[in-house]
Amino acid sequence: ETLSLSSKCLLEQATWIQEPVREALLAGTETALESVLTEVCRDSTGLPVYTLDLFTEEFCDALLEELDHLEESGIPLRRPNGMNRYGAILSQLGFQDNFLLPLTTLVMAPFARMLWPEWVSPDDCGETYGFVVRYRMGEDVDLQEHSDTSNVTLNVCLGREFTGGELYFKGVRFTASEDDVEENIVGHVKGRAMLHLGGHRHAALPITSGERSNLIVWATAPGGVVR
Repeated sequence: ETLSLSSKCLLEQATWIQEPVREALLAGTETALESVLTEVCRDSTGLPVYTLDLFTEEFCDALLEELDHLEESGIPLRRPNGMNRYGAILSQLGFQDNFLLPLTTLVMAPFARMLWPEWVSPDDCGETYGFVVRYRMGEDVDLQEHSDTSNVTLNVCLGREFTGGELYFKGVRFTASEDDVEENIVGHVKGRAMLHLGGHRHAALPITSGERSNLIVWATAPGGVVR
């Protein structure tokens, strides 16, 4: 698809995106988009999980520093979801219009519609919900197996220093692989994003030291509709 002038301007100014990904998105061709993706695993029916080096290290640090300031300010921060107790809902902290929506429409949607055209229509990334989860010794250290309330999920490691905490992926809900038992393990790298169908079952293994924070972005159809 041809990018609008406004979308091109937004991407050109998005210096928080690593340059190869930004250039691929500006080019917009399948060849360009595929060049920045790495398939890291797939389920028994062939549905894959991908990674891409998305955020600069400077942006990861700046986002975590901003969240530290918000936590220290005493502003009440709601728990990110029913499973994670520590982190913050970015959609409620002023990040929605100028960060999460462009991230969803200009980054997630082009990749998702190319990778899973039978699962992701133009409307299936029309709405977004974003939050940061934190794993730290003495707090949450892992996350039980689940699927997401989304059509597509972007999961970006922001740091900090940690060991352990890998994700594993199994099968996809409502498909022939939903009872898969094989655990496909994928590690975290600061600034690197995992991109997967929201229905792809996964879990976070325990961190064994340090602290790990990740940005999670859920893309749904308008009204929060999920396939």
